[in-house]
Amino acid sequence: MSILGAMFSGVSGLTAQSQALGAIADNITNQNTIGYKATEVRFQTLVTAQASQNNYSPGGVQQRPFASVDVQGLFNTSTNPTDLALSGAGFFVTNVGSANDGTTGFNFTRAGAFNADKSGFLKNTAGFFLQAYRTDSTGQTLDSAGDVFNPDPTVFTNLETVRLNNIGGTADSTENLTFGANLPAEDDVGNTNNTTIQVFDSLGVAHNLS
Repeated sequence: MSILGAMFSGVSGLTAQSQALGAIADNITNQNTIGYKATEVRFQTLVTAQASQNNYSPGGVQQRPFASVDVQGLFNTSTNPTDLALSGAGFFVTNVGSANDGTTGFNFTRAGAFNADKSGFLKNTAGFFLQAYRTDSTGQTLDSAGDVFNPDPTVFTNLETVRLNNIGGTADSTENLTFGANLPAEDDVGNTNNTTIQVFDSLGVAHNLS
């Protein structure tokens, strides 16, 4: 092992460690980024061919990043009515344009921060448009011709850009409530505690019930 080989091994270690520190910095910086998945850097030994049993050829070390794209994140509360979240496996399908030709321009994301543009299309902060299947009143999936079909998750032809202007229906009023409370242990017998819960009438208007 020459002095050059020793220097190469040291430099490869410094490079790998700098990449690992960069991933840690990204993880910290994006702790409040919606849909961000942490990146873990693992180290891998480089094996080189040996010229002979009496000589050693250094290989050094190399970094390998692993993004935890399939890890379930924490749910955050939101005041935006068009924000979405996924529970379990899966991704939101987005398109670079509002028109879907079924072949190109698709992206996948776990971030569900969507807003309607001036035309009513839902798009995320990157400008990509949310895709979904059309359904009938019973929730069955429809193809582009309006016929019921069983979607193929590998084919995007029948996906459409979600447009709020095309979504209609009637509101259902609140019928049942499930309420749980944790009363203060130091409260005296007979004390009254107030809380508020939101309910909806037959027109979809929200009311606060105390």
